[in-house]
Amino acid sequence: MSEQHREGPPDSENLAGTCPNCNLPSTFEYRGNLKVSAGDPQTWLLNPRAVNIEMVRAVVYQCRACYEGCVAIERRMLDTNPVEYRGIHWWPPPGSAKLDPSIPEGLSAAFREGMRCLGAAAPHAAAVMYRRTIEGIVRDKGSAKAVAQLENSDLPGALKIMAKEHDLDPTLAEWAEEVRGLGNVGGHFDPLEEVNVDQAVDLSHLVRQILRYKYEEPARRQRLRDSRGN
Repeated sequence: MSEQHREGPPDSENLAGTCPNCNLPSTFEYRGNLKVSAGDPQTWLLNPRAVNIEMVRAVVYQCRACYEGCVAIERRMLDTNPVEYRGIHWWPPPGSAKLDPSIPEGLSAAFREGMRCLGAAAPHAAAVMYRRTIEGIVRDKGSAKAVAQLENSDLPGALKIMAKEHDLDPTLAEWAEEVRGLGNVGGHFDPLEEVNVDQAVDLSHLVRQILRYKYEEPARRQRLRDSRGN
């Protein structure tokens, strides 16, 4: 188990992540597990220690920041040595906690819905919601010119305008273009183009960084100035 922070909730492969209860980056304590199913129940009953059958288990992790617990449903990976378990569902679902109040509720709801889709292993739906979040950011923070470009069904063009007008860091604009592209893939059926879970996780990181850059960091700076009476 490692403790390298990521945006998602914890599982057996990583005990550092974002708590679905307090929404803070944290590390987690392992509090036990229970096997709940097997791909081959008959073999499992005869030999619970068999190494060649798929197992699903429920694991409880406790957040070291808020001390609340969360449950991860983990699947045993059959192609790894040593044996590994990886999270496939969580309760509370990722994104269920409120984001910083500086983020408009519509954007917060879209991002949190994307996180819930990700927590349910639905990467196509997650990608669509992340694209929706980016579109909302353009409408809220972009100039009239950028919004007009968005109205012409040109999200990439709108993002380029925001970068040119210094409303969005150029690097973040490039990241947002990736969200736009995979959001399109997620929203249209094409057996040759798929969004996998790893790509959806990367998209969640990108969108979260943009929300921090455009909303949370400016709000935190303002709250600090206000607390100092400036």
